[in-house]
Amino acid sequence: MDNEYDLDQMIDTLTQFKYLPQKQLEYLCETCTAIVAKEPNCVELQAPVNVCGSLLGRMSSLQELFNVCGHPPEADFLFLGNYCNVGKFGVEIISLLMALKIKHPTRVTLLRGKFDNWNLCERKGFFEECELKYGNDYPFTLILNFFKHLPLCAVINKSIFCTPSGIPRWMQVIDEIFEVDRFEESDYDSPLQEFSWNQADERKGWNISHLGTGFCYGEDATDTFLDDNDFDNAEGQGFVIASSKPLSEGYQWAHGKKILFIQSCPSKFKWESNSSAFACLDEYLRLTIHQFQPIADYHSFPE
Repeated sequence: MDNEYDLDQMIDTLTQFKYLPQKQLEYLCETCTAIVAKEPNCVELQAPVNVCGSLLGRMSSLQELFNVCGHPPEADFLFLGNYCNVGKFGVEIISLLMALKIKHPTRVTLLRGKFDNWNLCERKGFFEECELKYGNDYPFTLILNFFKHLPLCAVINKSIFCTPSGIPRWMQVIDEIFEVDRFEESDYDSPLQEFSWNQADERKGWNISHLGTGFCYGEDATDTFLDDNDFDNAEGQGFVIASSKPLSEGYQWAHGKKILFIQSCPSKFKWESNSSAFACLDEYLRLTIHQFQPIADYHSFPE
């Protein structure tokens, strides 16, 4: 490999909270987009695996994950999306995860979250971050194109359904997801929106979400989804892992411990606002939840 595109050097730079030159970022985007585009809409994984929730531009949360679990290829990782906005290290987080995905494609799985689309990234801070760091909008365009190619969900050991937000109302069985064209930018009428915006609720059945898009679903809907897809099987008791809302403790169980919500970063601009967490599943699907207090990220914008 040309020394200019040495992945180990790029990873070392990024772990020091430094962003890459634009030419190297372009290489990562183009190379990694080609890799994830070949993955199915729903990725099948085998435990052990570590599951990370929203990062929202907080590099210190990603470092905590690797400090506890090890770096690829020492362990496998599943990221539930929402990589940027709010925090100031969205570019570095995405660049680092792309570099690790290129270097260890089967050890790192990246999903598309509700913040990983053009509309929200443009309004919530990531567009400004790219402009400040690179002085133009081409890096933003490349990264958003990368997001558009990311898988939508994952299943661990045919027992645990992992999604950025919720279960889709239109999908009764997992096989239906393979019919969706995920490479189109999702809009408010798109089936893709339900992966990003549907949320668990205490009410029964399916109801219109107060967020204005997507739906809320009750425990009965969760039970039906798990039963129809045979997630309670010989490999383990089925449940859902999602990352869709601010959580004061970093994680929360819902629907009789059939849904585990995790958030791996602070939920507000003040870094000390809440605990964060990620989930670790061993080879027998035994679950450990690692909680940690967020550490302040230092500003990475050019002076």
